[in-house]
Amino acid sequence: MELKNLLIFRFADLTLPREGVNTEPRCFTDDEVRRIIINAPEPLSTIIAVTAVLGLPIGETLALRKSDVDFTNTEDWMVQVKLEVLI
Repeated sequence: MELKNLLIFRFADLTLPREGVNTEPRCFTDDEVRRIIINAPEPLSTIIAVTAVLGLPIGETLALRKSDVDFTNTEDWMVQVKLEVLI
């Protein structure tokens, strides 16, 4: 399944929560993240894993390229997040 097909949805298909639903933000537990990664299809599971482990916003995760990772130093992996501002 292609990633673009996973991200397509229609707002008309959304159901709003009923009143009284807890709207307090919360983080996923380590176990929940592990289960999400295991059950997600590729490449989505890799995207989720990188986002969760590095704590990056999804936009930065999706902008990462192979050249942003230093594969020569396996003891201290380095990921460079480059900022590009378009005016």
